Amino acid sequence: MKKLHAFALCALVVSTGSAMAATNWSLGSSYTNTVGECNRGNTTSNASELYINGSGSDMARLANGNTCRIQGRDAVTGNLTPVGGDNVMVSAWSTTKQFDNGVTNWEDAKLKGWLGSGFGVTNRDAGTANTDDQNEGSSPEHAVDNNQRIDGVLYTFTKNMALQSLRLGWSSTDSDLAVFRFAGTGVPPQLAFTSAGGLISAGWEHVGNYADVGTSSTLCLAGKNADNSCKTSAAASSWWLVTAYNPTYAKGPANSALTAGNDYFKLLTVSGDIKVSEPAALALAGFGLFGVLATRRKRAAAAA
Repeated sequence: MKKLHAFALCALVVSTGSAMAATNWSLGSSYTNTVGECNRGNTTSNASELYINGSGSDMARLANGNTCRIQGRDAVTGNLTPVGGDNVMVSAWSTTKQFDNGVTNWEDAKLKGWLGSGFGVTNRDAGTANTDDQNEGSSPEHAVDNNQRIDGVLYTFTKNMALQSLRLGWSSTDSDLAVFRFAGTGVPPQLAFTSAGGLISAGWEHVGNYADVGTSSTLCLAGKNADNSCKTSAAASSWWLVTAYNPTYAKGPANSALTAGNDYFKLLTVSGDIKVSEPAALALAGFGLFGVLATRRKRAAAAA
């Protein structure tokens, strides 16, 4: 009887939105030699592929809107998640077309990657003219940056995720960033042609700005627990956008450490928890309550 009560209690706890063990997603745990995934080396001329440590002509072979799929790795066991399981698609975005009718919009960009350093972005406006994003694609603007344009990396998960933390693998000058999650219902509207400051009206939530992140430690998005581990936020989504700091989005008191135009970094790892879906949680809770009712009925029958 006590065991049944304990099981019912566990089910009720799960119904409040418990999470599984944290999973890490990193460029270092990528697949190899498959179209559309994270490949090392110049193995093919397919423009949809990501070339790690590519340079020169490789850059021209990348297409705007190329994507990269990476596997998760269990934070406790170190095991890779199954192919087709808890995977994530990664894509690059930037606030380009700044000089088309004076409007700045998000557009897909070229996703680049460096094993051990992480993901960078080269946007559509790279060039040498006055209206271009000059030096874009060269160091340090081969990274996620906010020099003339604001770059971002979009993580699209197969399941509802509560993002816990992230880690940078490379930075230069400064490393201020912002994190957003899609908080609307259903699938988010196309990010392309959303204005630079229009993410909120399009259903995105500004999770926060983070100053001077650097590469020496893990950034905990919701703060730390007493044991120094990262807290897990109750907020979850299948779509998370990490951008260089954008002064359009302010949250909380002003932070003099947040500056725009000089932030350059590469995103190496993101970590988070799979959140139990509401139907599954309710089913577990209902099963637990059923156990309580069954116990009561047996006691009543025995007393009779």
